[in-house]
Amino acid sequence: MNSSERVLSDTVLTHGLSQGEKPCAIFKSIRGETPYTYADLRRDSLAVAAALAAFGVQPGQPVLIFEKTSPQLFAAFWGAMALGAVPAIMPPPTPKQKEELYWSSHVRLFERIGPAALLVNSSLIPVFSNRCGAWADRLVDLHVAAAGAPIPTTALPILKAADVAFLQHSSGTTALKKGVMLTHERVFAQLDRYGATIGFEPQDLVASWLPLYHDMGLITSFLMPLVAGATVVSIDPFEWLVRPAMLLEAVRDHRAGFSWMPNFAFAHLVNVVVDTGAHDLSSLRMIGNCSEPCKLSVHEAFTAHFAPSALRPEAVQVCYAMAENVFAVSQTPTGSPARAVRIDRKAIERNTVRFVAEDEPGLDVMSCGRLLSDMWIRLVDDQGRDVGEGQAGEIVIAGPSLFEGYLALPERTAEVLHDDGYHTRDLGFVVDDELFVLGRVDDLIIAYGRNFMAHEIEATVSAVDGIKPGRVVAFGLDTPGASGREMAVLFELLDGTEPTAAVAAVRRAIDASAGLLPRYVEVAPLGSLKKTTSGKISRSLNRAEFERSLEAFKEGAQ
Repeated sequence: MNSSERVLSDTVLTHGLSQGEKPCAIFKSIRGETPYTYADLRRDSLAVAAALAAFGVQPGQPVLIFEKTSPQLFAAFWGAMALGAVPAIMPPPTPKQKEELYWSSHVRLFERIGPAALLVNSSLIPVFSNRCGAWADRLVDLHVAAAGAPIPTTALPILKAADVAFLQHSSGTTALKKGVMLTHERVFAQLDRYGATIGFEPQDLVASWLPLYHDMGLITSFLMPLVAGATVVSIDPFEWLVRPAMLLEAVRDHRAGFSWMPNFAFAHLVNVVVDTGAHDLSSLRMIGNCSEPCKLSVHEAFTAHFAPSALRPEAVQVCYAMAENVFAVSQTPTGSPARAVRIDRKAIERNTVRFVAEDEPGLDVMSCGRLLSDMWIRLVDDQGRDVGEGQAGEIVIAGPSLFEGYLALPERTAEVLHDDGYHTRDLGFVVDDELFVLGRVDDLIIAYGRNFMAHEIEATVSAVDGIKPGRVVAFGLDTPGASGREMAVLFELLDGTEPTAAVAAVRRAIDASAGLLPRYVEVAPLGSLKKTTSGKISRSLNRAEFERSLEAFKEGAQ
């Protein structure tokens, strides 16, 4: 504490002295609301720091936190950081996760990064004790720790701006998660620039249901408001799934000015919220769409659906962000509606950007806005050469908030972090100094001699009547005896949908939008498609499962 340099935990915990009675958070649930002040946060964080110090945790050591959205989660993060440890918020186990995969992959993660402590919700201590093997001796009951006596601030180490402040674990299956190392100075560089870009102030209020183990929730709905001394209305993601309108109620009741969500959540709210007149959203200065490609159809549907709620079109904006840059790379301006362009589908398969008129068939791509100040990008081809004007390429970024590397993964760090910056594996192009992102290079499906973006195929299928929204996956695969690489499309159905008719409708929709007839178009059992811990459908896991089923079918036929 009391460093002469800017340190995140010093800044946040000092709010407990300067504005102790102000809520840092209002925890909203189906049962009601609970305010949590900056004084509460300071007290509980110092208690967690005391417990970790007594446990033997040293500065620089990782501390993993397994806790739902709660005051204890907030205190765990800042308490570990104040002690000089490196906190990382992790997804706690839930009934929806594949149990064996969750535990085996987490144990492998523990073995790779060697956490000094596992701060765990009291109710989860027994199951962690049974499933963590040799790592069970690192368990610390978070609820007991947060209720203990605070550590004297004189006993805390003096931290430096260049110290690693925390880890953000990238999306994906847990065994493949990469711990993104971020220093205090890099995080401040992001918060300063992003806050200035969107006009975020200490008197502002954020409404959020986002999980804090994902970079969008961690930065926009936790670090940014708390570092600024603002307030966040925080809803646990599982409670939001039960009653999505809680987010709108939070905006209405607390006059929230900011919120962020991934694209699927915008579509979900359109589908489930009927009484739009019950929610006054006029206070929103920005509701940001990020984390996955923003679809124009969803953007327009959300804006139109909530117009009766006094939602202004210019409040619905788009951001391009990633954990490796702390968060935002670019942001659409909040004073005017986000724009889109329509490009030729065939041309973009060759990475050529050719615009077409609105009344012509094409691919609509939303702008992700202009770069934050002091950010820099290149667009490169698969050989690392700059692409020409009017061409799409892989986005390479550089700037003051770029990460230090992946913890305990030097080879993976070297693959993506070069002298010219971070190679994002995202495809994009630039028009009028605005960045347009097409999707992941890894999501590119090369099949039948053509290039397809998986998320475009998935969006087409999700729009077919009878398909369960968001429960679609498309991927390429090599099958023995085929003349080339092929595509598979799997999807789940809503209750009452006839499977044969659904398959025929999906084939027609894909043919109409992409001129394609995939070899494999199949119905998946309800709930069988695998997701990452951030809630996204995992193409790699589902591809592996599908390939195993093909191999089993082949062996059974012999």
